[in-house]
Amino acid sequence: MRELNRVYLSILLILAVILAITAVHLGNRAAPEITPSGSAAQAPRVTVAASDSSAAARASADYLCDGVDDQQEIQTALNALPATGGEVVLTKGTFRCTENVVMPANAALLGQGAGETAIELENSIIHLKHENASLQDLSVSGYRYDWKHRWDAPVFITASNVSVRDVAGTADNTVHAVFFVASMDATDDGKVVENIEFSGCSALDPGTFGFMLSASQGATNKLIRNVTFVDCEAINCGRYSQFDPWVTGFDFAEQNDIENLQVIRCRAEGSWESGFHVESPRSKTNVVMIDCISKENAQKEKTGVAEPAFGAGYLVNGDMRLTNCTSEGNHVGFYCSGGGFEVVDCTDRDSLFGYALSNLTSPAGVRLTSCSATGELYPIFFGRGDMVDVALENLTLSSGNASGEEAGITVARGVLNASEIAVSNSDIRGYRYGINNTAEGAVQVRDVEVAGAVVDFINCDVLDEPASTPITSVFFRAITLPRHLRPGL
Repeated sequence: MRELNRVYLSILLILAVILAITAVHLGNRAAPEITPSGSAAQAPRVTVAASDSSAAARASADYLCDGVDDQQEIQTALNALPATGGEVVLTKGTFRCTENVVMPANAALLGQGAGETAIELENSIIHLKHENASLQDLSVSGYRYDWKHRWDAPVFITASNVSVRDVAGTADNTVHAVFFVASMDATDDGKVVENIEFSGCSALDPGTFGFMLSASQGATNKLIRNVTFVDCEAINCGRYSQFDPWVTGFDFAEQNDIENLQVIRCRAEGSWESGFHVESPRSKTNVVMIDCISKENAQKEKTGVAEPAFGAGYLVNGDMRLTNCTSEGNHVGFYCSGGGFEVVDCTDRDSLFGYALSNLTSPAGVRLTSCSATGELYPIFFGRGDMVDVALENLTLSSGNASGEEAGITVARGVLNASEIAVSNSDIRGYRYGINNTAEGAVQVRDVEVAGAVVDFINCDVLDEPASTPITSVFFRAITLPRHLRPGL
């Protein structure tokens, strides 16, 4: 019995040693990737090397390109991924494509950085056509398209749940845009394009729109929903050549409706027409812009080619809220129409018009709060249309170092219901007139300080003055409207 116990104890000791060694071994291993469901998994990864990649990169790649029709190897690698998805990784170098690259569902196409991996597209596109696709860390350029009247772009998105991160793009003037999100579904159920993310992307010196959202005429549902732009920039879009006369940096609503759009820390500079643009006839719901910069747009005018149709730093209308956005050197800093919007803590400097407001017909009203304008000919300009519940509060308007020959706030003769305009708690300095209203009805004024004016208020009800004080002047100064704010244009 003692012998049996000794054997039994020896076996237990050996098992304990084995278990200890195994535990140490497992503890030194990297933990497996865990999916949200809790199971171990690793996304398949395939590598494609460019013709000019290093010898080491080509030696370890799964597919080798030769610099001619490189879309063949890229597409083969993408198609080799399982339906559950995976990654195709492009090495450093340049990939030259002459036919489309179509992204499968759940697939990611990754480079080594926008300055390291480049895809040159001749008469071709990268089409994010299926859901849950992503593009990241590379540069894309598109040239010599022969389908000028067909919608496309080097990066063309027609599916939902798509992300584009840290991609630098450009294109010549033969294609609609560098980055294009399009609603094109003509089926009965009218599928919505939604959940689109652009982060750290740039459109640099293209002959076309930088970023465009739109819908085809045949689309059953023209809504594009839940779109974010973070730290993106559109620089010199259309400045040196133009796809058409209307090239802008960002166009968020062309022929589409837009819902839940967030634009954060984005920049538009040097555009042919507007920097940030949304067409007024389209429906807009919960459009938010924060900490954006729009500078030196309306190059059409600056180069003497033609008067801009908009030339705006920001085109604002519908359910929009702009917070802490900056405009500088545009034709119009903030071109506002329709109504239902708020512009808060925003600034304009050295544009011709700081804040131009026209056709304010929405019963939801208009709010300009804690905004400033410096160095404009017309800091605040009401051009035409029927005013509805317009509140301007805590404004700071200054002519800067120049002598302001016009008014801090101008209300043109074509404006209806000027009495719906209320200005309060504001400061106006360096202009010939504080508020010059040549329309029917008196502008409502409370706690507005004017410095350096010949006449402080023309045709205004100054509500903080004693009732016995004369508050309305009979002097009207004729105002010639700029072409783009005249009725009928």
